[in-house]
Amino acid sequence: MFAIALQVPLRAVKIRQLPLMLAPPQRQVNIKLLPAWLAYETLAVIAAILPSNQNASGAIGNCCGVYTVYGGLTAVVWSDLLQGAVLVLGGALVTVMRLRLIGDGNMVEGWRIFSEKNADRLHLVLPWNDPDLPWLGIFSGLWIGHCFYWGFNQFITQRTLGAKSLEQGQNGIFLACVLKLLIPFVIVLPGIMAAQLFGEKISDPDKAYPYMIAQVLPPQFRGVMFSALCSAVMSTYNSEINSASTIFTIDIYKRYLAPDASQKKQVVVGRFATAVFVVASCLWSPKISSFPGVFMYIQEVWGFILPGIVAAFFIGLWFPKTPAIAAQGAMMGLPIYAFCRFGRFCWLAGEETSAAPNWIVTFNEWSLLHHWGLVLFIQVAFMLLMTLWRPLRQAVVIPDKATIDTTVRPRIYVTGSVIIAVTLGMYLLFW
Repeated sequence: MFAIALQVPLRAVKIRQLPLMLAPPQRQVNIKLLPAWLAYETLAVIAAILPSNQNASGAIGNCCGVYTVYGGLTAVVWSDLLQGAVLVLGGALVTVMRLRLIGDGNMVEGWRIFSEKNADRLHLVLPWNDPDLPWLGIFSGLWIGHCFYWGFNQFITQRTLGAKSLEQGQNGIFLACVLKLLIPFVIVLPGIMAAQLFGEKISDPDKAYPYMIAQVLPPQFRGVMFSALCSAVMSTYNSEINSASTIFTIDIYKRYLAPDASQKKQVVVGRFATAVFVVASCLWSPKISSFPGVFMYIQEVWGFILPGIVAAFFIGLWFPKTPAIAAQGAMMGLPIYAFCRFGRFCWLAGEETSAAPNWIVTFNEWSLLHHWGLVLFIQVAFMLLMTLWRPLRQAVVIPDKATIDTTVRPRIYVTGSVIIAVTLGMYLLFW
């Protein structure tokens, strides 16, 4: 699934070589960044045990911001490599130790006992009317989320653009696919174990994993795992603020405000933008605690932009005469998605929503995956109509395409096929 979603963008992504690194061009991978990274990891662990969520989020945000501003994409990539390794190994350690504990030292027996007691939770295919992940959602919206995140997301494609060749970029994506296939075993299964063992003691789902770490792991391993949790937060956070500053610098500042800005000037502006995004995100982060969970909050918010980005890329790749106004008009998906999710609040009567028609309330309660698919359909239809009505006189020609080797090696197809087969096997295993 992931390999298919990335095949098209990987071929196109090398077409436009953007100056993505916000560090000075001459700065290569600098080993001096490692001591700074270790220092900030220590601060992150301290932040994780602060009594206030606002203090903790601010401390972690500042840690990420300092080395992201200083090192740009270089620092982000190196920190992601180290933090990702800690997270995967730490998650695997929790799973192994918990299974051994359940099976009295025997992992195989532990898995048997665990799977029997949680048989109803070990399913990827849920009823069609499940409020969160119905099986129909795989076809209506789940694929849209994967295409967006793995194929069109700035802080994913940014790393692919940093590869020396198309083959290296594809190999990096394949490694990411393999690591992603480990997530059910190192993240999801421990979460199910936490619900089974400590469900009555955990009121906030976001605290389930840390609580289980504190209860299950011996003291000498707890610090490592709390560091891994902070690493997961920092890895995503520094990637996003670096990508946001890149988009601002290249697509707004360079294009509209200072077309003649030098590379050095862009670096300065990018670093300043990074600092601004750090402050803004730290100020907003405490507000997220009012939502049911961090993951669902992210999905809800991404829904405002996700269908539009996927529609723009798909139509732009396959219909080279699509005018820019088609993509701009597709932004109408923002209010449409807002109505899909929160339309019932237009009929507020005091603090109640009982004044809303029943069909509106029912429609708003659909899985967000269905709403993603509906908004995408409307946006694609609009863009195709605009293409038929006002097509460009000349098809857009991709610059410098002839200078880039886009030859796909045969083993790439083999590797991708193996990953797809393993993915399908996991669906069968957890059907």
